[in-house]
Amino acid sequence: MKRNHVPTLPLAFFTWHDKIEEQHKAHVWDELKEVYVSPAFREEPFLRAGVTMLDGVKAFWDGLNRDRLSAPGLRKAS
Repeated sequence: MKRNHVPTLPLAFFTWHDKIEEQHKAHVWDELKEVYVSPAFREEPFLRAGVTMLDGVKAFWDGLNRDRLSAPGLRKAS
């Protein structure tokens, strides 16, 4: 992709960020397993908080996309 379409695109940030995300994913998974097996774990509040968090993530991306679509001169993704 880079060679044929965007040869000048610097990829160092993206490869570094991908490695950081892998590490983050592993840590989050370990923490989730620890919480889930705890005797104090309560499924309903956990799921409710998860849905609330995902709603916030969706609001962020929806807003970012809305800003992108309304920016002058930017091509809309197809």
